[in-house]
Amino acid sequence: MLRVIITIALLLSSIAIFFFLSLPHYEALQLKMAELETEKEEFRIREDYINKITDVYEIIRENEEEIDKLSNALPDGHYIPSLFLAIKDMERYSGVAVERFGSFSTRDSRDLQGLKETDFTIEVSGTYFNLRHFIYHLENNMERSGYSIENLSRIIEVENMTINYFEDRRRPLTFNLSVKTYSY
Repeated sequence: MLRVIITIALLLSSIAIFFFLSLPHYEALQLKMAELETEKEEFRIREDYINKITDVYEIIRENEEEIDKLSNALPDGHYIPSLFLAIKDMERYSGVAVERFGSFSTRDSRDLQGLKETDFTIEVSGTYFNLRHFIYHLENNMERSGYSIENLSRIIEVENMTINYFEDRRRPLTFNLSVKTYSY
């Protein structure tokens, strides 16, 4: 009977010693397993990120021509003189006469972060039909309409228009346009 008690005591003490000696190693193993799971998750996140970058790269390559057009539509800097010359060149295609360019101002865009807005006025004279033609080509860029006016492939908006009508019907109508364009 004493043997059985000693055997049980030795067995219990062996289990207790094993438990207390192996517990720190077990906790270290659990910690390493948790770190491994965290690293696996980080790897999956990085892999997803790389896949998304690859997808975006493919989209950019597929749409390179459209991106180039947009890049041209938002030129670096203001280049107001070249813009004015290009608009002045439109006289021969639209049938209006550009009488004068008013003052212009450039500021950071309130709506589009990273872009600058340039506002200016143009006074043109001609018929209503010619003005419509002029505005259409101004806002939709000359390149799309078959004309090759350089420096006008940019985003241009006509924001406001006033018409000066004269009693003498032989005089052409005069139009004052408020225009906005964008740049980097």
